[in-house]
Parts: sequence; structure tokens; C-alpha cells
Amino acid sequence: MTTAVSNRPLIKNGSKGPDVSRIQTALQNAGFSPGSVDSDFGSKTEDAVRNFQKAHKLEVDGIVGDNTWVLLQKYSKVHVAQPGDSLWKIAQNHNVSVDAIKKANPNIDEKNLQNGQEVHIPNAGGPVNATPQVQKYKIQPGDSFWKIAQNYNVSEDSIKKANPNIDEMNLPIGEVIDIPNARGGGEPTPQPHTSPSGDRFKNAWIFFKNIGFSDGATAGIMGNLKHESTTLDPHQIQHNPRTGKPDKRYPGRGIAQWESKKAPIHSRWAGRWEELVNWANNHGKNEYALQTQLEFIMYELEHEPATVSLLKKYGGVPGLKKLGINDALIAFLRCFERAGTEALGTRKQYAYELYNQFKGVKV
Repeated sequence: MTTAVSNRPLIKNGSKGPDVSRIQTALQNAGFSPGSVDSDFGSKTEDAVRNFQKAHKLEVDGIVGDNTWVLLQKYSKVHVAQPGDSLWKIAQNHNVSVDAIKKANPNIDEKNLQNGQEVHIPNAGGPVNATPQVQKYKIQPGDSFWKIAQNYNVSEDSIKKANPNIDEMNLPIGEVIDIPNARGGGEPTPQPHTSPSGDRFKNAWIFFKNIGFSDGATAGIMGNLKHESTTLDPHQIQHNPRTGKPDKRYPGRGIAQWESKKAPIHSRWAGRWEELVNWANNHGKNEYALQTQLEFIMYELEHEPATVSLLKKYGGVPGLKKLGINDALIAFLRCFERAGTEALGTRKQYAYELYNQFKGVKV
């Protein structure tokens, strides 16, 4: 439960903790930047409080007491966690970044969201002294919308909407795009330690190499995975073939597009997504983490009866690890994905591109 305003402690310069982060988030939403949302009430936060109080004709003392709390609550949006929620899902629903939610909720355990838990949403409310800002950004080699969104602390979806003519799968290097900045956020703070989506392929490559796969076998497997999810996105939902947009009526989920039996449209292989979720839960893992999904691929290759049976002709997993690009691509396609020769040319193209990009990478 949120603490009643009348019971709130006085928050001032030198205060620290979750209440400070909520104040900083509300100030951002209201258009008064406190600097970083860091749970530390310093001089920048005090200046922002003073400016907020002045704009609202309150006593200007830089201290958050009852009257200031009341008005700040107008800019404090709270999401009540529901079954099946994740920070990524909440972030997408509210058009903010996961990192921004983490900063606004410093004590949150993203792997153990509780049903009914209150999650404070940054960049909510209507600022009184700021208008939406749009910044310009020149696309650099290796960029992706995900990487740019994280650096500017906005959502991928907001960048896509601001640049409808840009193909996210083929970003034109040197092209200048619009970055819609959250209201009142001021200059966005780059997040230097986040992992861009471009690194997902490198991380996946290293994962397979670390457990003994040859460069060729790794490329063959990853060519298939890139066909299923072109950005290797663990949250990938299968696209509607007519609209080209994610559609939950279709069964594919995750980097390997495991089929969900809950989707209205599915095949006889449906239910593998639910098996992944159960496996992740039983091992205390996040089913939407790239590492978890890669580990589950290996679990299926070694333990899922149908996959194990089909893989015998290639010598099982030990044999698969030694195959070249083409043979590994076909083996994974037939034994793991069970998709015949669907889009074989595209899968091979991806496999060779990844091979040329990552062969010899140190692990």
C-alpha cells in the first residue's frame, strides 16, 4: 500500500531511499528535472522541489512536506502488478523503458514481481512547464532501436512511432532520426552499461562456443534462430503474415518461436512455450532472459524425447557440435524446429553472415 500523505515523513536534502526516488520521478513527470533518479536527495533535487513549489504557489523551502506531497501525487502514476506481469511488459504498456522503471523503484525485484505489488511509473502525468522534446540522433554502425532507446531512456515503440519510414531491421547508417524525449525529463541520461540488442547475437555465439560447438555448428543454429527472431528478442511474439506485426493469436514466442498452446492458432507442437516457462520457474530463472532461453534450447536438445530421437541420426548433441554450417543448419531445422525446409535460403544467408561476423571471437 502507498503511504498516506498525512503519514509521510519530511523529505529534504540529505534524505535517501525509495521515497526520494518517487519524489524525483514525480518531479521529472511534472517538468522539473532533479537530475538522475538515484534515491539521493541532493542539491539538484532540492532545486527542482523549490521550482515546483514556486510554480504551484506553495511555501518555497525545498522540503517535501504534506502540501508538496499532495501535489506531487498528481504526477505519480502507479501500476498494480497482475499475474503474468514483468517489468518489460509494464514498460511496454506505459511506453517507458525498463531501466526508467528500475530507477523509479530501486527496491524492486524484477524476477519476483508479486501480484498486487505497486510499481511507480516514470514519465507519467502532465507537466506544467514543459512541452514534449524531440532530439535528433544520427544512426551509427551497430545501432538498433533497442540500443538507442536504452541510451535515451525512452521506449523502442516511441522511437518507431516517431520514425515511421525507418526500417528497424535495416537501420540506415548516417540517417538522422527523431528521439521523442519523455516530458519533463530534460536531457536524457545515457546508460553506458546496458546491453544493446546487437550484443544478443554475440552473447548467443559465445554461449554455444563455451559449451563446445564449432564455429560452423554455432552459425548453423543461429541462422535458424535469426530467422525466427531477427533481433534475437526473448520477448518476440510471432508476426501476423498479413500485417507483419506481432499478433498474440499466433503461437510463436521467444527467440526460437516456441509455440504456445494458449494461442488460438497453433500446431500439434504447441505447448513448448509453456514447457519453457515451467522449466524456468522450476529453476528460479526468468523465462524472458536470453540466457534462460538459450539454456532451454540445450535442455530440449539433450532431454526432449522427440528432439533427442530425431537428433540421433546426427550423433546426438556431441555430433551436432562438430557439424559444419550447412549440416548444422539442416539438423537444427529438422530436429529442433521441425519445420521442413521452410525459408532455407534465408536461414543460410543469416548463418553465413553470422559466421563471417563472429568466427574466431574469443570466449
